[in-house]
Amino acid sequence: MQAIILAGGFGTRLSGVLKQTPKPMVKIYDRPLLSIILNNIIKQGVSSIILSVGYKHNKIMNYFGNMYKTVPIIYSIESTPLGTGGAIKEAMKIASDDSILVLNGDSYFDINLKKFIIFHNEFKSDISIGIKKLEKTDRYGTVVLKKEKIVDFKEKHANKNAFINCGTYIIKRKIFKKNKYKKKSFSFEK
Repeated sequence: MQAIILAGGFGTRLSGVLKQTPKPMVKIYDRPLLSIILNNIIKQGVSSIILSVGYKHNKIMNYFGNMYKTVPIIYSIESTPLGTGGAIKEAMKIASDDSILVLNGDSYFDINLKKFIIFHNEFKSDISIGIKKLEKTDRYGTVVLKKEKIVDFKEKHANKNAFINCGTYIIKRKIFKKNKYKKKSFSFEK
């Protein structure tokens, strides 16, 4: 499976702490967070990676190069900020699989990719979203489900035992060929 990792954000909420470091390159136990994410998805069978980069992209490119372990890395470079949707759409242009795993490069969500792919294929979904149930969701928007289908998203609010979007998706490339995605820059979440 091929994966797109969104690693192009500015990290504005953490700018005072990051000090010119792209958020995916923040060190955790002396390793960039992005390397922890890559290790996890490679261990689970991802065979090709597209890193969607923007802000301080040279720091990411210089660290990872064109190969991580035995897996090739291709870069989709944003010359201007495209938002999450625009970044995914642009990276999809160089993707080759029909369904692509898409992850945020600045957060870690431990998901069983094999089960996630089976779920995606079983429901013949255009988009599948990794979700997690939390006791307290006041820091997150929540996902409203009807059986296994997402029917709504709610903005950040205090809620107990609700599901949140974890920023892990399987997306069919064909959806970006539809007319409603003509904008170059847009939010995928919205």
